Amino acid sequence: MTPHSPNASLNQLLEHSEWLRGLARTLVRDGNEAEDVYQESLGVAMARLEQSEPGAELSRGWLAGVARTITRARRRQEVNRARRQAAAIRREGQRHGGSVSHGTALNNLELIDRQRLPLEHVRQLTEVQRDAIDLTLKS
Repeated sequence: MTPHSPNASLNQLLEHSEWLRGLARTLVRDGNEAEDVYQESLGVAMARLEQSEPGAELSRGWLAGVARTITRARRRQEVNRARRQAAAIRREGQRHGGSVSHGTALNNLELIDRQRLPLEHVRQLTEVQRDAIDLTLKS
């Protein structure tokens, strides 16, 4: 196998695979979602290898950027989905006699939407840090 063979590039990607999987776990904390981010990142890297010149290298920095971009895109999709659901509930409430009353699902969704950013920051904390916050809030 020569250094410019497709197998050499694939082997290079495989060398970074466990590191990339760990990064995905750090970025999203949820095991299933982390695996999805990892798989999508591998797919992007494979596509790049297929389109690049023989002997092209994939750096950890580039792979990290791919994983972060995928994570941000997933978070945006989640926020947009919640907004669309809230708008649909609002429209449904207007169709049935005006505004939705206090304490309804719409108000709950709006509250969740406002709390999303702080929750995203909390998700990035370590488990020990989250436990400390949890104990502080319960006391």
